Amino acid sequence: MIGFAPLNNYIDGYNYREYIELSFSKQLSCGNTYHFEGYFNLANLCRYSLKGFEFYFSEKEINNENDYLYNLYTPQVVDTTTWVLDTLNWVKITFDFVADKLYSFVTIGNIKSTSSADYIDFNPLALGQQYYSYYYLDGVTLTQVKESQIEIPNVFTPNDDGLNDVFQPIGEVAYFENLLIFNRWGNEVANLSYPFQWNGTTQNGNEALEGVYFYLLNSNEGCKQEQKQGMIHLIR
Repeated sequence: MIGFAPLNNYIDGYNYREYIELSFSKQLSCGNTYHFEGYFNLANLCRYSLKGFEFYFSEKEINNENDYLYNLYTPQVVDTTTWVLDTLNWVKITFDFVADKLYSFVTIGNIKSTSSADYIDFNPLALGQQYYSYYYLDGVTLTQVKESQIEIPNVFTPNDDGLNDVFQPIGEVAYFENLLIFNRWGNEVANLSYPFQWNGTTQNGNEALEGVYFYLLNSNEGCKQEQKQGMIHLIR
């Protein structure tokens, strides 16, 4: 169990706060789905209750000389539904997360500035740490619940009949960077970003001819080790 203060409203604009950074026993794999659980409890003497705990997954440990992390990082997960108001019992926060990089750490807290944070004056008569929102955290687990599964069709028919009109990988593909399409002479026909839908046209807007094309699906910078390639048959 550990305690931290994700919010301090001592004076207007004062953004001091604390974070919890945890390291994973095993690096997360790109495209896999992970289930997070953590138990939060509000301290007796604090005045404010924060809504919107934020979870920032990172490849490297955060080592920033500036204590104020707000506006420096964008959390991948924000819990906007749970008010942790209970000072006696533990409140569970849980979510599923698809890794789009090879993450090794998660930082838990409030990355927003105090002025933009969502909180309530829970206990205005509190003494001691009266200007803080202070929490205890325990029982944190992150478990893999689903392995990445990607299906790539090998035939599509872009004839505007509403059926199989686009070529598109199916599954957890958001962590890939781009999809390249080449003709049989090795010339690049299309360069696509997520969601990687090819409608059978070339880069100059012309209809690609019927035939066999080659695709190359490249992973993003955080998942350099993964690349998928193969053939696609375009039929009109």
